[in-house]
Order: sequence, then structure tokens, then C-alpha cells
Amino acid sequence: MKRSELEKIFLEIVDQLDKSLVGDFSFGWGDKSIGAVIEVSATGEKTWLKLNVNDHKKLNERLWAGEILASDISGVLKPHVITHFDFDRYGCKFRCIEMTFVDDPVISSNCTYPLQHCIPSGDWFRSLDNSLKALGSVQTTRIGYSQDLVQRRVQELLGTNQQCYFDRWVTSHCDLHWGNLTQHQCILLDWEGWGIAPSGTDQAFLLCYSVNNHALKKTIKSRYSEELSSRTGTTATLFACAELLRMIDLYGDHPELGPGLRQLVEDVLRTNFNTAH
Repeated sequence: MKRSELEKIFLEIVDQLDKSLVGDFSFGWGDKSIGAVIEVSATGEKTWLKLNVNDHKKLNERLWAGEILASDISGVLKPHVITHFDFDRYGCKFRCIEMTFVDDPVISSNCTYPLQHCIPSGDWFRSLDNSLKALGSVQTTRIGYSQDLVQRRVQELLGTNQQCYFDRWVTSHCDLHWGNLTQHQCILLDWEGWGIAPSGTDQAFLLCYSVNNHALKKTIKSRYSEELSSRTGTTATLFACAELLRMIDLYGDHPELGPGLRQLVEDVLRTNFNTAH
């Protein structure tokens, strides 16, 4: 669907809600969503409105329901769903979600860490740690990354049939990058894919999106050494590298990360990657 068509539908919904558009539109990966700040004109009260679109035949129920089901998660700094509704148009399924407004800009507009930014403060990382700890204690049947997927991606990356080692699974965000984290309050955004994943998965993806900033990469490896150097954590790191390298090959996403990701794979294999016996 064209962006102009999404914008038209979005503005119709804003009008139905008797609110006004504030600022520019933001589009999700593959233009499968559109979002913007809206407000009540009389009071100036702002919220975030997001419109997801999907083909009926290709609907991923896990991703489709993720943000709604994340509303029950507590102890994590995140937006909260105010209301939502579904409708059909042009042979597609739409879900409109209105959420609390986060008055804090994201760190990056494209997932990777901006080279000109200073490394986040210790307080910022402590806030992230608290959110990930609270999230990890959430009981859920949702699968973020399955053992089969992780195993397959790592085997494809290494060209081996060896079995990977998994000893701990935790509830994870499963899309943790610098475009889903805010600058000052460390609020976690975009909850479509959350669920159970190998321990260390979120930290591994954050590391992978930081490979071109050597000081930040060193900080993350040091801060999360316990999670990343465990047998499951090293598997998670290889999986994260494999996923991002695959996205580069298939879609051309963030090709600038390629050399750093390949070096990270070499580092993991040289230092502490173990397979199950």
C-alpha cells in the first residue's frame, strides 16, 4: 500500500477521534505501519496513534497482538495502550492503537547508534537493566525467538550441523535497538515481537547495533559480560549477528554494520562459543 493511502486513512481516523495531527508521520519497516503524535485541540493533550496494516493471508498473529498484550507488563518503562480497534479496507486488515505519548526522543532514527552521540550514562543503563530484569520475570507463553529458529540461523551462519546450547530462556523485548530506546528516560518502544528468547538476546542485539562505535561496544560487552559470555549468551550473540547479516543480504538493511558483525562473529568463535554435547 502506498504511503499516501496510509496517510489518508490515518487522517480519517484522527478526524473520527476528534483530534488533530501534530508533526510528521513516521513509517515502520516495510511501510507496514504509520504513526504520529495527535492531540486534543482544546486541551493540547497529546497521545501517539499508530496504524498497523497487514494482508489477511500473511497475518502474523504473534506480531499483530504483541503491543496489545504488552499492556499487562509492569515494571518496565514503556508506553501504555489507551484504546485500539480493528477494521478492514482494500483487502487488508488494519489495527489502530492509541498509546500514551512519550515526550522523549529516540536515540537513533535508524536502529544503529549515532557516532556523534556520547555513550549513555550509568543511570541510563541502570534504567535499562531494571526494565529488562522486570521483563525477564514476566510469565508468558509467547515465543519471541524459537529454539528451532535460533539453531537454524546459527547453523547457517557457521555452516555446521552442530547443536547449539540453551540453558536459560527469559521473556525479552526481541527488537532492542537504538531506535526503540529513548535518549533520557530509557523508555522501551515497539512491542510487537516480545516473548521468550534465549537469555542474553536483547543485550546481544544491542551489541550488534553498536559494532561501529568501539567505545560503546566495549561498554556493552563489559556491562553485560555475564549475559553475553554464558554458553546461551554466546549462542544468542551469534544468532543476533546472523539475523542482521541476513537482513543485509536480503533487504540491504544497515550494510554499514556488515564488517563489524563479521568481526564480532570471529571474536565470539575465538573466545567463548561452545556447542552442546
